Amino acid sequence: MIHDMRLQKEYYNYIKNGTKRIEIRLYDEKRRQLKIDDTIRFHLLDDENEYLEVKVIGLLRYKDIETLINNHDIKLLTKETMPKEELIAIFNNIYNKEEQAKYGVLGILFNIIK
Repeated sequence: MIHDMRLQKEYYNYIKNGTKRIEIRLYDEKRRQLKIDDTIRFHLLDDENEYLEVKVIGLLRYKDIETLINNHDIKLLTKETMPKEELIAIFNNIYNKEEQAKYGVLGILFNIIK
């Protein structure tokens, strides 16, 4: 199955240059459809025609963003120099604590295929 997701340019480029190998999302109804070996098309937020295709190789479920981030090397999640606290704040700004408590958080481990 193929899933489409949008990414801001900064995070899109981290995937494109091989820096980022885990995408973090809320484990909502849409993400519950993901399975190992599925394909995700990460579209550049400002240009739907530009995208990267990745193969899902792991689905990592956590109760909240702090637990996910503390269980993985920052190099797999974003640029190496970003403090964990900054990444947590960014995610919390997108998905509030109530949403995280309701759904949980998903780390999508992937390999680039195109």
